Amino acid sequence: AAQDAILNSLLDISRMESGQLQTRVRDFALQPLLDALLRESGIIAANSGLVLEGVATRAVIRSDEALLRRIL
Repeated sequence: AAQDAILNSLLDISRMESGQLQTRVRDFALQPLLDALLRESGIIAANSGLVLEGVATRAVIRSDEALLRRIL
């Protein structure tokens, strides 16, 4: 799974550089993305005896949500 993610990221970079990557830039609330990251990373942290916490935000950002999710 990690190898596939790395390969897909490299392919995305290649597509970006060649202008072939279609992005869907829009405004969206950042909190749901952060919540998902905290859930996923929190499991890894808990397995190491750590607690991962975040601070709530009402921030709205303009980006390609799916691409940003993959990057993070």
